[in-house]
Amino acid sequence: IVFVAAVGGILEPLDLAVLDKFFRLRASSQSVVDERLLIITIDEIDVETAGQWPLSDAMLADVVRKIAVHEPVVIGLDMVRNVHVEPGRDELADVFSSTPNILGVEKVTGESVLPHPVLSELGQTAAADLTVDADGRVRRGLLSLRSADEIKVGLSTALALEYLADYNVAPKSLDDAGLLLRFGETTVRRFEKNDGEYVNADSSGFQVVLNYQADYQQFDSVALTSVLNGELTEEQVRDRIVLIGSTAHNLSDLFYTPLHNDQQVPGVYIHAHLTSQLVKGALDGQPFLRTVPDYVEWLRAIVCGPVTLMLSRSIFDRKMSEAALPVWYWLSRLIGINVGIGGATYGLFLAGWWLPIAFPMTVATMTMALGIAYRNIQIHRLAALDGLTKIANRRYFDQYLDNALRNNQCTSLILCHVDDFKAFNELYGDAVGDQCLQKIAAALTSAVWQEDLVARYSGVAFAVVLSDVTGEMADAIAQRIRRQAQLLELVHDGATASQWSTLSCGLASASQVQPVVLPQVLIEHADVALSEAKRSGRNCVVVSQRATGEKSAVILTVEESMQDIEDEKAA
Repeated sequence: IVFVAAVGGILEPLDLAVLDKFFRLRASSQSVVDERLLIITIDEIDVETAGQWPLSDAMLADVVRKIAVHEPVVIGLDMVRNVHVEPGRDELADVFSSTPNILGVEKVTGESVLPHPVLSELGQTAAADLTVDADGRVRRGLLSLRSADEIKVGLSTALALEYLADYNVAPKSLDDAGLLLRFGETTVRRFEKNDGEYVNADSSGFQVVLNYQADYQQFDSVALTSVLNGELTEEQVRDRIVLIGSTAHNLSDLFYTPLHNDQQVPGVYIHAHLTSQLVKGALDGQPFLRTVPDYVEWLRAIVCGPVTLMLSRSIFDRKMSEAALPVWYWLSRLIGINVGIGGATYGLFLAGWWLPIAFPMTVATMTMALGIAYRNIQIHRLAALDGLTKIANRRYFDQYLDNALRNNQCTSLILCHVDDFKAFNELYGDAVGDQCLQKIAAALTSAVWQEDLVARYSGVAFAVVLSDVTGEMADAIAQRIRRQAQLLELVHDGATASQWSTLSCGLASASQVQPVVLPQVLIEHADVALSEAKRSGRNCVVVSQRATGEKSAVILTVEESMQDIEDEKAA
């Protein structure tokens, strides 16, 4: 069931939610600022100060000049700019033409949007597209993607490559399929549609799973207004990657990420995360978030079942007398196992490995639940069984007969007694006597329908409850039971009725047309018939002739006693 659920993608949302939680846990303990990046933000106040949106060509040209003068490694313009906003059309074109380290963006997928014509002609463009999961969160980044017959490099990749060029770092393909890249000190593996807990995800282009290290506060930022006012310093810009992008909520460049549960994050920060991830991987050896092959995931999950049982052996090995354990006993072990799985998975996550957690946890939980259910079935079954004969015991018989009569079925009761069993035990011993009772119990079970009940009523007495049968059918079944016992041919030299061990049977029936009959009444009538069978020479069946609607001797005695008490009170 769990395997089918995993293959069908049912567990995907749970695993992605756990991955998001891992990102937030790690981010809460990290506050290191990435000094390689600077973000120029454009928020609502900046738009209000500028007096228009989009920014005029002249204002954008002024921003680029004031950043470029401080010699950044590269400037990424995370704003699709394919229209002219006067004034300053020629001025912006001149700035773009004279700034070789600026990159503009275009939108490739969906409704495509072209880049600025000057930057397009110079080949200084990149794709700003982001991959969004079904739940609206960005967990994967695009290093490159195909547009018609052309490969478009993602904005983060282009920025990282410009920065790494000074370190002579360039990506190198490690296989013919283009799945692995050597990127400086680290290896980058292309995302495939079933990696991690994804099921048939969109894997177009060269994607990687984003390895969010910390909140967006890990990046230095300066407001656009501060740049226009000339407050930007050389220390803030020199030798850094500078990203310019909108952070205003009313400009709609917002996305959900694993780092923020309900808060949307501007797209410029997501590009900064991936850029930082590429640079740190190439220069510092920081690993990308890796996944294992599918067969490793299945093996890990399959192993969880036996491991769960091994860790829970104390639950299933306890004696039946200790079976009624409190709920916390079961839950503590289940929680302990799942905490162990979660802790190990989180430890691997910190080391750069993403292993699905929902599959093994669900396997462990269901294994424990099925084990407990099986244990309870065993307990209930053993509580209802006679230890020697392995048929129902007296307690279960009483419950069964009461329910049958309450349901107002046509119910018949056969009480069977092993004839001369005391003499049998004295002749052959207790061990052979036990075997005799076991064989007779098996014979009784084989002589009735599967839905009928055979129970051990007392030491050498058995009870058979028949449902939905007429009196004639019940008599025929009782005769069959008697013959089955005799056909066992259990030698009994001390028997009075036969050379074999035999049964005496008393039969009483309650018909559906009668009012509800009390169990003790039906038992009393069958017992009287059994006594008559013993007096008649044993090895026979006697059918009770008393109407089950009559009051039994016990009930009459009680009623007479109550009446005497009432008479004394009245006197």
